[in-house]
Amino acid sequence: GVPAPTCYTYPFGAYTAETENLIRSMGFVCTLSCEKRINTLTRDPECLYRLGRFNRPSGISTEKFFGNMLKDLT
Repeated sequence: GVPAPTCYTYPFGAYTAETENLIRSMGFVCTLSCEKRINTLTRDPECLYRLGRFNRPSGISTEKFFGNMLKDLT
């Protein structure tokens, strides 16, 4: 059969402590927020919850997307 999903992406990035507890109780081992940030992964499983992400629009390559972000930082 098809394995159950293990990562949950919060719609529009909205979450609370209650939703996080519910998602964990359903067996999800990681969650994704909509916060734009780089994640630091460690051996601690807690680091896999509320991971940041970058929403790249369709039609632009990953290289160009992050290249533009780097330009904005300098």
